[in-house]
Amino acid sequence: MADPRPTFTHFVTQLRARFPELAYLHMIEPRTTGNLDVADVPEGDLNDFVREIWAPRVIISAGGYTREMAIEAAEKYDYLTAWGRYFISNPDLPYRLLKNIPLTPYSRDMFYIDESPRGYIDYPFASELRT
Repeated sequence: MADPRPTFTHFVTQLRARFPELAYLHMIEPRTTGNLDVADVPEGDLNDFVREIWAPRVIISAGGYTREMAIEAAEKYDYLTAWGRYFISNPDLPYRLLKNIPLTPYSRDMFYIDESPRGYIDYPFASELRT
């Protein structure tokens, strides 16, 4: 889709009008596409237009957040941020974010291995939490 803004502007506007009691909107920023990270997304290509339509309702936003970006989104927009890949490699993710402990990198090669717990339950907890 060359420019998703017209489509999603209409969609979110209709959601807001037709479902006034909808608890929240969950969206993914264009910093990720499928299983790939996208570098250098221009400021105007982010989902700010959705926020303008949906505000002041709750938005959960995912897609390539760092700790600093998540704090900024929470402080600036009252966003909740969702984390996927880094939750896999950091079973203590909330603690790490709170204490500003470096995140353990994830391994895409270990995502979705059939019939194996490898890559899901064998990532370490932060040493600060283990002591």
